[in-house]
Amino acid sequence: MTAESPRRSNDLAEPVLKTAVNSDILLTDRMKGTRYMKLSKYSYLIMLGHVCADMTQGALPAILPFLVSSGSISYTSASGLVFAVSAVSSLVQPVFGYLGDRTSRQWLMSLGVFLSGVGLAIMGLMDSYWKMFAIVAISGVGVALFHPEGGKCANYVAGENKGAGMGLFGAGGSIGFAIGPMLASFAMVTFGIEGTVIFAFPAAIVSIMLLLSLKGLKSYIADGHDEKPRQVTALENDWPSFFRAVTIVFVRSIMNYGLVVFIPLYWVGVLGQSEASGGLRLTILAAFGIIATLAGGKFADKYGYVKLIRIANFAMLPFLIMLLMVDDPTIATLLIIPLAFCNSGPYSAMIAHSQSFLPKSMGLASGITLGLSVSVGGMVSPLIGYAADTFGLSSAMYALVAVAFLGIIFSLIIPKQRDFTKGR
Repeated sequence: MTAESPRRSNDLAEPVLKTAVNSDILLTDRMKGTRYMKLSKYSYLIMLGHVCADMTQGALPAILPFLVSSGSISYTSASGLVFAVSAVSSLVQPVFGYLGDRTSRQWLMSLGVFLSGVGLAIMGLMDSYWKMFAIVAISGVGVALFHPEGGKCANYVAGENKGAGMGLFGAGGSIGFAIGPMLASFAMVTFGIEGTVIFAFPAAIVSIMLLLSLKGLKSYIADGHDEKPRQVTALENDWPSFFRAVTIVFVRSIMNYGLVVFIPLYWVGVLGQSEASGGLRLTILAAFGIIATLAGGKFADKYGYVKLIRIANFAMLPFLIMLLMVDDPTIATLLIIPLAFCNSGPYSAMIAHSQSFLPKSMGLASGITLGLSVSVGGMVSPLIGYAADTFGLSSAMYALVAVAFLGIIFSLIIPKQRDFTKGR
């Protein structure tokens, strides 16, 4: 009995020692700014759903010229279709987010992807404008269904890696917007207007993948792989801090719309380059924006959300001013790269930071930050266009300088990052 005591004592002590060592390693890793857990397969699956949902939004503008040239619709009707999908998807998202907070509805992601893709697919088969309008509105509803639940689940499954998880989610949307026009152009040239049916295939495949993964996703979230949602939702909503945090998201949306709309126009109207050259610069902005979104998420996890948001907003102003001062297209093109990083780098940090203040209403927070913010950017963009029509194209870029200055101000008043370990 006595001879076995030391062995049993060592057996009992060994797992304790291992736990202590592992805890020290984990603590050391966190002190170094690294993360112990990697993003799960569900983070990538939700990102893929975001690709499909936003691919339809990116594809519609590329389809419209084919519809106009075929005599199916007028320019006014074309703008009406864009309004249908953007207004419905952006304004309804907070409503679906609110409903999603009442009970778990991960299946909405699958339904949203399906409706967004199939709605656009059927549009080319319609024989009247109002049928197209109704179908496109259904596609917008699909987009609205996906984003709140997708944003909420992306936050949950990211565990401690909120910045990286939301960065991956945001990059999925950017990739979708980039792929959409290319796929639409290929389908229209190859198959004609009826080529819109091509969007039904990726939507059906990804929606089925999401459906088949629902059981595992629910178990993953319930088990709380790295951070249990119920631990977070034990905290109270902090609405004043949320509204302070979300203001910078709205400013970023205005800036994003302004850059996307006016950089190609600036290249043609001010720098005297070709239309194709202006479109290429937009592609450069989008490509580096995707890289910036992914890199920004990891930076935010390591150094903090607020720090990244402030650095990006302070850096945006001088780069915009330099763009206005140069008349060499090559130098101007190089300036697009840091502008893309300043614009897209803090995206995931802004979303995760805002979500953290509404732990009991994560779906509503996602609906506002991912949906309503798009509407704000879209509503302000025509005002910048009016300035361009009235005072010249350069004035639109100076208006963006003013927006960048607002970004600096709002980045200074956002609340500090919420500390979940202390229940604040």
